[in-house]
Amino acid sequence: MANFNKTELKIIRILLDNEGHANWDLEELLDMSPPNMSRYLKKLEGKKVISWKSRLTTRDHSRKNKQIKKSRLAIFEIYPSAIGIGNDQSRYSEHAWYLEPTIEVFNDIVNALIDNKSIFSRFKIDFIKKSSYFKLIAEKYGDKSTISFKKFEDALTEDFLSNKNRDIWDY
Repeated sequence: MANFNKTELKIIRILLDNEGHANWDLEELLDMSPPNMSRYLKKLEGKKVISWKSRLTTRDHSRKNKQIKKSRLAIFEIYPSAIGIGNDQSRYSEHAWYLEPTIEVFNDIVNALIDNKSIFSRFKIDFIKKSSYFKLIAEKYGDKSTISFKKFEDALTEDFLSNKNRDIWDY
C-alpha cells in the first residue's frame, strides 16, 4: 500500500479527471515551481501510481520547444516562403500525466483518504464518484471498485457520526 503526503494527494485529485495534465499545467494549478513539481511526480511515478503519455499541443511551455521555435523562426526569416514554419499553430510534444487505471492504485487512493481524515473536506464523495477515473475503474473492475469505495464511505460516515473531526467538514 502506498502512502501519500498532502501534495501528492492534491496531484491525485487533479488527475482524477483522467484527461492528462502536463507538468506546466499541474505547476499552475498548484502554484508550484517546476523542480518541486517534478520531484512529486517522480515520487508518484516510482510508486507506480501515475504514468505519462506523449501528446501534441499548440501550447509551448518547455525550454526545449522554445529553442526549436527560435530556430524555426530563424529559418522563416531566411526562407519566408517556408509554409507552416514558425506559425502560431505549430505543434509541440509534451508529457501528460495520468493515474494508473488499476484496482491496486484505486485501493491505495481510497486507503490514503481513509488514513488522512483531515483532508476529507477536499475529497468529497460526489467529486470522486463523478470523476472520469472512478468511472473507468468501475467499468473495468465492477464490484471490486464498489467494495473499495464502500470502505471509504463507511469510514467517512463513522468519523462524522462520532464527531471526531467535525471541523474538517464543509457544512
